[in-house]
Amino acid sequence: MLEPEQRVVITGIGLTSPNGDSLEDFRQALVEGRSGVQPYEIRYVGATLAGICHFDETRYQKLRALRTGTRAGSVSIYCSQEAVKRSGLDFDAIDRARVGVFIGITEHGNVETENEVYDLSQYDYDIKYWSHHHNPRTVANNPAGEVTVNMGITGPHYTLGAACAAGNAGLIQGAQMLRLGESPRRSTPSGSSRASRRRARSPPTMTPPRPHGRSTRPATGSWSPRAARST
Repeated sequence: MLEPEQRVVITGIGLTSPNGDSLEDFRQALVEGRSGVQPYEIRYVGATLAGICHFDETRYQKLRALRTGTRAGSVSIYCSQEAVKRSGLDFDAIDRARVGVFIGITEHGNVETENEVYDLSQYDYDIKYWSHHHNPRTVANNPAGEVTVNMGITGPHYTLGAACAAGNAGLIQGAQMLRLGESPRRSTPSGSSRASRRRARSPPTMTPPRPHGRSTRPATGSWSPRAARST
């Protein structure tokens, strides 16, 4: 374990939220009392209100990665990249096997399945149009794997399931790993990450393009500290 006087320090924060895609914008919205909630149409439910993130999805991802990945993964990648950029760390000089990814999340697999079933309904439920990307998208650890592939990280990476305080679970797990000295010097990516790498190398599907339906619930994101180190 680390000595008691050694601290775990958060060096960078990246976020996307309904009322801001940076720490400065988010804080300003809070000061001005802006919530970011807007009218939203949910398939099979109808009109409602929700907070929707409108971050630049292509800032750190190519369109192909967006098509094959998940919304949760895209939010995680944006927040992780922003956190590292704002941390002031020379990330290129850091051993990526010593970098960990711990994402707290409520769920995302149900939404991915509903989207897939809806898209399939546009083809009279002909299963030949079922995307081979669907199964990896529903895996709980897939968002963490997407971050590792995007950023070249080979250290420990987990998606931690919880409720509204899921982000806290990610922070606590990361801090515990650092306190216990369990950051490995060499690590092999998990099956989820390897699957993501195969998807990144695989050619586009040969099935006809399908319409993109709305998710059954709003896709939102939250702040995601990703650059923590011991001092």
